[in-house]
Order: sequence, then structure tokens, then C-alpha cells
Amino acid sequence: MNVQLTINPNFESVIPPMTTAELVLLEDNILADGKVLMPIVVWNGTIIDGHKRFKIVGKHPEIQFTITELFFEDEYEAIAWICKNQLGRRNLTEEYKKYLIGKRYAAEKKDPGIYIGKRLKKNDKQMGQNDPPRDHGTRSIIAQETNTNESYVKRADLYARGVDIAEATIPGMKEEILSGRLPATAEKVMSMAKMSPEEIKKLAEDLRLPKRERKEKREKSQPIEESILDSMLGAVNQFIGTCGNYLVRFPRLLEDAYYKEKVRGILNVARKYLDEIEGEIK
Repeated sequence: MNVQLTINPNFESVIPPMTTAELVLLEDNILADGKVLMPIVVWNGTIIDGHKRFKIVGKHPEIQFTITELFFEDEYEAIAWICKNQLGRRNLTEEYKKYLIGKRYAAEKKDPGIYIGKRLKKNDKQMGQNDPPRDHGTRSIIAQETNTNESYVKRADLYARGVDIAEATIPGMKEEILSGRLPATAEKVMSMAKMSPEEIKKLAEDLRLPKRERKEKREKSQPIEESILDSMLGAVNQFIGTCGNYLVRFPRLLEDAYYKEKVRGILNVARKYLDEIEGEIK
């Protein structure tokens, strides 16, 4: 079937890549079936879903395929659809899930930063805190649909930006991060959004070192207190994420008077401890 379709790199780059084995299996299945079972999804002649299938039929023009046309207002809306579609279809690493949620949020609030290139300044605060009210509504909807919370969505936005800037600096780094092969914490990935290309390259070199060498280098370059502070921050982020997740999944905790009182009690325990620590460091 001789059909001319366009591939937009901004769309294709959002979709999780296939391994070589997966690509071979997909091609074998298409050839065995004698046709492409799933339609190629397009918008204005541009592929939205089915890039790999289309490339395979390009090698085998005798293979028949169908096209499903969708309509979007702009590229932002198209990218948001791609993210939602992938989140509902594939078995994803936690890293890729966070990336897709961040890209979807950036697309739905029409943030130009979704297109690789805009680096945050060193003194910029975390993205999202000054969002207009409508963006808070967007975060809430995405959080409910992805079974996360607004804090997670907000951080995923910065995480996705960090991944894209890392990829623009070092091609191939995106796949290393999102596959989990590169031991980069979410905090490190988010920090890349504010790094210079030289800083990202140095961080990549450190992360690619064997675990033992990485540990030895870290111990030589920084006091043990720095490592402890990193652990404390991780514990705080885990607490925030866990509580937020429970409050989203079990809404009665914030609706039922009995449970609301219990939640207040738990938060008061945490608040009392934090007040004591803050008093000691004044």
C-alpha cells in the first residue's frame, strides 16, 4: 500500500522504544498475519501511533494496513493523547511512567518547555508553584487518572524536562535513564534541567562508574553529612509521596469526620517532631 505519511520526531520521541528482540517479533508477526492488525493512527497526515508498524510495512509494501484519523487542536493536544495512550497500553518502568506523566502535564498546560531546549535558570524555583489556577486543575485530573497525586505530577514535569535536556546534551542518555540502566535518582534527573551541558556530562560520567567506584569517589569528595542529607531528603519525599497516594486512593480519609480527625492526629505527630528539630537549628 503506497501511502505517504509523515513522522514527527516530537511525537515519536515520546513513545517508549522497542528492543531489537521486540522489533523482530513485531515484524515476524506482521509477516505471518499478512497484514497489520492494529491501525496506524494519524493526525493531518502525521503518525501519532504506529511508527514502528509503518516502518515495517515500508520494507514490505505488499503488506496491507489501515489508518485511523484523529483530530487535535494543536501539537500539544496530540502529545497529551500520545502520553495517555502509552500510559494505558505498555508495561512501563517507573521512570518512563514519570516521564510520560510529566510530558502530558507540560502538553496540557501548553508549556513550550515540552520541546527540548529551554533550560531552567540556576535560581529558578521548582516548576509549577506559580502555575495559574487552571494548571492546578490539570494536575488534579492527571493525578486522579494516573493514580498518583498532584505533587507527583508537578515533580514529573521537571523530571521530563531534565530527561529531555540530558538527551539533547548526550544522545542516548534518555534511554539509559528511562530503562533504569543509569542509576540516576529522580532528584538528580530533575536537577539536570538547571545544569549546563558540561555539568550534565560530568554527572553522566560519575553515574556510569561502577557502584563501588561511585561510592568511593563520593566519600572522598564530600563529607558524610552530605550523604546523610541526601538520605533525609529521600525519606521526606517518600513520606510525601506515600501520604499523597493514600489520600488520593482512599478519599474517605479526607471526607469522613472520623478519619479526618485521625489524619490530623498523624500530621500533628509529624508537625511536632519538625517543630522540635527546627527549634534546635535556629
